[in-house]
Amino acid sequence: PTAKSQPLSALRPTQHGTIVRVNGEDPAFLRHIDSLGLVPGAQIQVTDHSQFDHNITIKIGNKSNVLGLPITSNVYIEVL
Repeated sequence: PTAKSQPLSALRPTQHGTIVRVNGEDPAFLRHIDSLGLVPGAQIQVTDHSQFDHNITIKIGNKSNVLGLPITSNVYIEVL
């Protein structure tokens, strides 16, 4: 992570930014992240957050996904 980046899990609705890093070494995890479009350089917007299970809904382009803490804590964003 860069000094200005923070985990996606820390973002809340209306915040947006650029993915700068994905932590992980498990090939299956990295393939899953890639299939969701969570790659460095991707622009994301947080559209919803659940305070009960910490799931975050994000939008990349025209596609929305609900992500859990195991993913959002390993994707680092530079907030714009």
